Amino acid sequence: MRLTLFLVFFLNITLASENFPTHEPLRTRIDFWKRIYTEVNSNEGLIHDSDDLSFYYTKISLPTGRRARIRKIKSEKRKIISHLRSILKKKFKNLSEEEMRIVSLVEDKTQAKLKSMIRNIRLQTGLKDRYYKGLIRSYKYMDFIKATFKKYGLPRELVYLPHVESSFNYEAYSKVGAAGIWQFMRATARRFGLKVSYIIDERRDPLKATDAAARLLKANYRKLQSWPLALTAYNHGARSMERAVAKLGTKDIAKIIEGYGGRRFGFASKNFYATFMATVEISENPDKYFPSFHMPKKFEYSTIKLPKSFQIKHLTKTLEMPQSLLRQYNPAIRHIAYRSPLFLPKGLELQIPKTTPNQLRDYSQKLAKMEIPKSELELDRIHIVSRGDSLYTISRMYKVDIGKIIQFNQMTDPRRIYPGMKIKIPGEETQVVIAVPEIKKKVVEKPLNNLDKVSKIDDTPVETIIAPVEIKEVPRVDLPSKSITQRFRDFANSIFSDENEAPKVDPVEVAKENNLLNLSSYKLDLTFISQDIYEITVETEETLGHYAEWAKVPTQVIRDLNQMGRNSSIRLGQKVKVKIFTEQVSEFKSQRNEFHLSIQEDFYEQFLVQSEEKYLVKRGDNLSVILDRFNLPFWLLRRTQANGDITPQLKVGDILLIPKVSARGEEVPTETLEEPTTLK
Repeated sequence: MRLTLFLVFFLNITLASENFPTHEPLRTRIDFWKRIYTEVNSNEGLIHDSDDLSFYYTKISLPTGRRARIRKIKSEKRKIISHLRSILKKKFKNLSEEEMRIVSLVEDKTQAKLKSMIRNIRLQTGLKDRYYKGLIRSYKYMDFIKATFKKYGLPRELVYLPHVESSFNYEAYSKVGAAGIWQFMRATARRFGLKVSYIIDERRDPLKATDAAARLLKANYRKLQSWPLALTAYNHGARSMERAVAKLGTKDIAKIIEGYGGRRFGFASKNFYATFMATVEISENPDKYFPSFHMPKKFEYSTIKLPKSFQIKHLTKTLEMPQSLLRQYNPAIRHIAYRSPLFLPKGLELQIPKTTPNQLRDYSQKLAKMEIPKSELELDRIHIVSRGDSLYTISRMYKVDIGKIIQFNQMTDPRRIYPGMKIKIPGEETQVVIAVPEIKKKVVEKPLNNLDKVSKIDDTPVETIIAPVEIKEVPRVDLPSKSITQRFRDFANSIFSDENEAPKVDPVEVAKENNLLNLSSYKLDLTFISQDIYEITVETEETLGHYAEWAKVPTQVIRDLNQMGRNSSIRLGQKVKVKIFTEQVSEFKSQRNEFHLSIQEDFYEQFLVQSEEKYLVKRGDNLSVILDRFNLPFWLLRRTQANGDITPQLKVGDILLIPKVSARGEEVPTETLEEPTTLK
């Protein structure tokens, strides 16, 4: 019996080591990251060599405040560079005490090694406190995560991956738009069946996102037949890892890390597997690294399926729960639902604190019987303004009196509408007092040939069909003259009165007031081609799947229209034909606008942009490389430019304005501490 148990134990250890190797030089990298996760807090950092992680130069304390931190880091780096140059100049002779200490750190005591060390100085901030918070949070859904991965036949070690991706922060959102503990991008989420709408973002649903993550990891393994490569592909992409394997002729992760020189295969990608294995070793024995660790209390919840659509305030009243509690239990509900009278969809599975079956039945009955007052049904929908829209065209689109729209939105200046602005559309039952003078227009019809055909062109300026004789509003108003830099600063100053103070206001509302939430730089026009066929320009993060969903047609219809194969992809700026039936055009535009506006809203929930710096485009740069280097979304980089636009065809010597982004509540994020060269 004992022999059998020993063999089972030995077999499990052997299989684990085969699945997830930790031999040298991987062990050196893993140990470095274990130190970062268990010995260095976020207000500290290690200055180290980006290639050789067997040593670090020094551990430093980081002051509060972004500028103070950057000054400290640059000062410490300059000291080390000075010592390295002095060692080279002295040819390893007559060294100072500090110079001798630096030489003793490395095995390869050659001039070539020291020259490379000068180029590779980097600072890594600590993660001990963040990891520990994530460790406690991880147990919230860990039982479910383990059961899901077991169901898909995945190795147990994979359940710790969110430590690397998000520190198990269920509301995590990155600058480039990845969300939830598994950090799904929108396109990948859609591929694995997660719904991302203006109200619900299932990437932040721990249950549904975990199932999708399991399927994504399994798909990566089917392609690469190696768990280290499948994990690295989670960060770097499966196709990129396939290229690495093909180029080097090996699936050995250690050899790929040391030998692959793909342009996007930088420090983060090279160390992704090592950071993962570090968290595995710590998470499986947390007491060893954190003596004060105690297993958190088991998290339990109950679920109610909504029998019809409700606003958040209906739920808080009926369930007698504060909004904060609903947000804690339901991270998939976007914050916009808490700050506006939008309705949650019927059938949504709402999580609440664990309760009895009788109480659940009582809640369900109350919700089913609840009559929503007519006054709360006044809002028909929210319209997001497109380029070329005016209040006149919007009123015509929804068959609502223009004065009613103005009064319902309490507009003090109806002329000031802009792409991305949200306008509430009153329902048929809405009763408002219209007291806005000189807003209605007299119109005359222009004689047209083939009127029926022309009337289907929803994006044709309305004046070609019905021309107002007297216009008291401007159809399209330019954005405020205040520069984007000043608007960024106004936004940051409105959120914080000093760097460490908690926000006093809703950041999305402040971003809206400062005109940062807008779609003026997007190319969202539809060009009429023929019967129900429109041409669109591909915008950032859009996919063929999105077009099919918004137009309510199969994806294959769009592929056939554009002579695309099954594996064809689309690129930013490409012209694509889409079949959109006349009755679906307005809905297509609305959902497309909501998609892009929600990306901006999520960004400003989490991040501040306070300034920008000039960057000189160098040889080897392209738009993708620059976005990766600075960890920026394309829409923000485009908007920050002086003319609000940017071309993918960059030339050496071009100057770009790079926005300086920091997370709210953090003086400077970890990944921006190592700053690429910019022009002062």
